[in-house]
Amino acid sequence: MVSLYDIVEGYQAIILDLFGTIHDGITPLDGAVDALHELRRRDIAVCLLSNSPRRSKEVAMRLAQMGFTSDLYSGLVTSGELVFEALSLETGRDNLGDRYLHVGPAELANLLAGSGRTSAGSIDEASFMLATGMTEPPEELERVLGQSRARGLPMVCANPDRTVLIGDKLIECAGGVARRYELLGGAVLYHGKPFQPAYAHALHLLGVPAHVVLAIGDSLETDVAGANRAGIDAALVLTGLHKDTLRQQNLACERLHQLCLDNNVSPKLVLPAFSWNLKGRGGPV
Repeated sequence: MVSLYDIVEGYQAIILDLFGTIHDGITPLDGAVDALHELRRRDIAVCLLSNSPRRSKEVAMRLAQMGFTSDLYSGLVTSGELVFEALSLETGRDNLGDRYLHVGPAELANLLAGSGRTSAGSIDEASFMLATGMTEPPEELERVLGQSRARGLPMVCANPDRTVLIGDKLIECAGGVARRYELLGGAVLYHGKPFQPAYAHALHLLGVPAHVVLAIGDSLETDVAGANRAGIDAALVLTGLHKDTLRQQNLACERLHQLCLDNNVSPKLVLPAFSWNLKGRGGPV
């Protein structure tokens, strides 16, 4: 394994994940802010690419409160922003209809505010579902999914992640809800990683070709898989979703290899953390 210092030569830009990579949902991870300062000093552009089901401006404000000020990156793409852009009636080209049923935390219910779409008061009034995360209690979610499937409502998933670590707590995300709906036979439209429009958007903001970009994230299922599909080199950090699985160092290589096989992905590099320079030796996977 290597430090960021050891691997950035030859890359002009980085596509960087947020949760589990530079912060834990509450506070910055050790060394992350300093690492971004070092990248800026070397004129290596950074585009933040997150599966957050929030608009980019809201995420930028939260990042600034943690010390990740806007001068430390040149672009920010969220799955929430991609959903808003795709569903805005000014630009949208779909057959979803105008009324949606929100499935997720109440604080995320305003994701489509200003898009021209309106929230439905019931399943019968909705023409599609918007999934931003889990709802409580679980039995209510199952009821909503079952009735929505019976009506044949498509689901728009604003966060393809199935789970995320916030602090030390594993939280089920909209991707987990979407998977449940698919198992019922429902149709799901995903926005975000690992799907290619998210990477195309990030590359457009960076203005450089894929072969000079390194994607860094904590998820094999989204970050590494998405980079592999986009033809972008991928680095996996061990500070997020896979940190407990790989905690025992003598078993880490074997477990990582099996995880990669299970997910049909291949990170080019593994980083203990998104930190500029760590003591110790390491190398490519």
